[in-house]
Amino acid sequence: MKTILKIMNYDQIIKDEGSQELFTYAGLDCLIQRHKVLKVWVGYVFILRDHPLFGCGLYSRDSEAPNTSQDSIDITRAINVHNGVSHSRSEYKYAKSKRWVIGINFSHSDDIIPPWSDLCSPTATYKNKEFALAETKKLALALSLLESF
Repeated sequence: MKTILKIMNYDQIIKDEGSQELFTYAGLDCLIQRHKVLKVWVGYVFILRDHPLFGCGLYSRDSEAPNTSQDSIDITRAINVHNGVSHSRSEYKYAKSKRWVIGINFSHSDDIIPPWSDLCSPTATYKNKEFALAETKKLALALSLLESF
């Protein structure tokens, strides 16, 4: 039996949902926005230099870490959000910054990527704005709790 992927009008969904939202949650600045090519949501939480994860790359300490002698940390699985943390870098890619960005994306094998929805797994689902907001808030909450350690 052949599985048929339900085709949705993603252009209309994208138009209705918008392309970005800035907000504060658990005391941290957050941003969700659409990836320019994939049209999926990505979520970012901004942390300051005094946060214990400031300077952590995805799998190790980054050169901008205040204390580079600390042990490496794998934050991709340390925080329970949709398919793990997938982004960790300085707010400004090539400049020292007062903020570090930790983020997640919604372009995994179980996610529908709108431009290629007909090629996605039949079990993949579209992660809408509400889902992206909820997961980004979950990330912000986890990061704010780590600040107290």
